[in-house]
Formats: sequence, structure tokens, C-alpha cells
Amino acid sequence: MDFSLNWFKSKKKEENIQKVDVPQSTTSYDVDPLDHNVEFMHVPYKSIKMVNDVLTVVLLDGTIIIKPSAIQTDFEKVVQATTIDEIMKVVTLSEVLEEKIKQKVEEEHLNVIREGLKVLQDLSDFVITDNSLYIKGTERSIPKLVTDAFITIVGKVSILEGDLEKNLLTDVTYTSLKKFWLKCCLNSSAQSAEDLYIFLSNHQFKIDRHGNFYAYRKVVKVCSAEDNSELVDFISNTYNKIKAVWKKPVSNYEVIEIN
Repeated sequence: MDFSLNWFKSKKKEENIQKVDVPQSTTSYDVDPLDHNVEFMHVPYKSIKMVNDVLTVVLLDGTIIIKPSAIQTDFEKVVQATTIDEIMKVVTLSEVLEEKIKQKVEEEHLNVIREGLKVLQDLSDFVITDNSLYIKGTERSIPKLVTDAFITIVGKVSILEGDLEKNLLTDVTYTSLKKFWLKCCLNSSAQSAEDLYIFLSNHQFKIDRHGNFYAYRKVVKVCSAEDNSELVDFISNTYNKIKAVWKKPVSNYEVIEIN
């Protein structure tokens, strides 16, 4: 039987196996693969193996990551990787990686919310029940977006000198938002109140010191060449006069064109 070096190389070529092994480190790392601030002084994997188009990576902590339909470039990038983040970018589908990043951002945001709630809990205006924020005297929990706004405002005011409660009483953004939400609590639909604040935020509406906002409805007049524009103007102006000035129901009136 031929056990020559040429036979061995030929056999390896037929199997199309590529493998890179590195000495196992005595140091173990427990890190988040998405933490961009962590860099390793040595390679972050125990071994890399590519069989046909299946790339398998064994990390230092024993985690096994597999990427099917891999190419030679993927193999080379992983070999040269110095952080787990670099490996994840190669072996993880973009959709999965985006989802993990999204989850990480949400977790960080929840941590900020929890810390912010601790600050709000100490204020006389708020009460926290079952992890929900309420303005004292109301029975409607403050939605996430409005809670975020309160936390942001209180965070900015808290860095000022003096008593936080007194400073908030003179802060227009805080008192405006508080009055706005108290008026929202009068609406029987909790979802409508939340949707309103989302609408105002998305369109950058300003809430005044009384908790009100101002908007206008744009009316576009559409007239074809055959339409009588003077008649359209007359009806529009008269309609507004009846509703706003005369304070009468429009259904009591008719418009008659005589020749």
C-alpha cells in the first residue's frame, strides 16, 4: 500500500478539507460577541475547519459556529480575525446579526429606562406600580415614549444646582409635558392618547406651557375646467361663515343658482 506524501496530498485534495488549529489558551473569555470594544491579543478561536462549503469555527469558550454555503474568502477572513465580532460578521447572516444588534440596543435602552424610573420614583409627581409609571392621581399608565421624554427632561434638569423638585416646577418642557399627559388622561381611549404623542413627536409639533398643541388642516380645492370656481369659493366661504360666525347648522341652508 502506498503511504507516500504524494498520496496523502492527493487524498486531502479530494476531500477538499481545510483546517487551521491553534494552541488552546489557558485563559478563557466570557464576552459578548457584539461588544466592539473587546479586542484579543491572540486569535479568538480554538480551531477552524472548512469541509466543502461548510465553515465550522470553534471559539475559545467551546461555542461552535457553522456557516453553510461558505466560500474561500469567508475561510480566509475568519483565519485572519482577531475578535469574535469579526468572526460573527463573516459567519452570521446579515438578518440574524441585525436582529442581535437590535436586541442589544433594546436591552441597553431598558437599562436606561430602569435607571430613569428610579429617579422618577423619588419625585412627588409620580408613582410606580407593577413596573408602570403613573402621574399621581391618575389611573392611566404613561406609555413608553412619554416615559422616555420625562426621563430625558428630568435627566437634564438633575444636573442643575439646587433642589430637583423646585427646578422641575420652573422647567417649561417638564410642566408642559405633564399638563399634556393629564389632558390625555381625559380621553377615554388610552391608545388614542399614546398615538397622539407619537404623531406630535414624528411631526415635531410643539407642546405649549398649557399642555396644548396647535395644528391646522390644509384644504386643497380641486376644480376642473368645467367647474364654476366662483361658486366653489362662495360655498367654501359661506360654509365657514355659517359654522364659525353664525354658529348655525349648515344643513339648514341651501345654495341656489339663478341663471
